[in-house]
Amino acid sequence: MILLAGHRCYREYPLTWIYRQCRRAGFEVLESTTFPILYSRASITRQLDVGRRKLPYIRAKHGSSTAIAMGQACEMLQRRIDDATNHNTSKTSAVKTDTRIR
Repeated sequence: MILLAGHRCYREYPLTWIYRQCRRAGFEVLESTTFPILYSRASITRQLDVGRRKLPYIRAKHGSSTAIAMGQACEMLQRRIDDATNHNTSKTSAVKTDTRIR
């Protein structure tokens, strides 16, 4: 959605690129550690909110139908996230709202 809005995406550097740049600068990588990315409902929702904030720009560049479709896709994804994390405001759940999704 960010690209559809004509904006630039944030992107992390690939590990292989980092190693290559270190070698070019004369450094030697002796050890590295990777960690799995765990997403909480809140962190995924924040990412969807970024997309939702781009909808006016998408509408301006690509028209209302594209913006509406993207907005509907965001809502569908939000429902899937809520279902996956048992997030329901109308009933109590044994699963905490900070359930992690991998």
